Amino acid sequence: MVTAVMPYGAASVRAIRHAPKGRLMAITAACLMLLPIGAASAQNRAAPESAAPAATRTYTPEESKKLGDDARRRAQERERVWDRNMKDLGASICKGC
Repeated sequence: MVTAVMPYGAASVRAIRHAPKGRLMAITAACLMLLPIGAASAQNRAAPESAAPAATRTYTPEESKKLGDDARRRAQERERVWDRNMKDLGASICKGC
């Protein structure tokens, strides 16, 4: 009869390895049992009071042009900064062939 010699603590390692699977199944089962309770309580909630749409402002053509010009200027500045950063990054990576 041949007996396998197991290193010290091999049985405890096996128990630890299989323990999380059992815990995971228990946690999953608990969550699945609590899911209908959460859904039922969500159905009983009332709609928020501030469901009415917010009033929108009408801009004059001059204000609209000024806002558009400001937005375009900010976008162009962001693009210049991005291009400058990418050029610096590219120069630091590629030194030429």
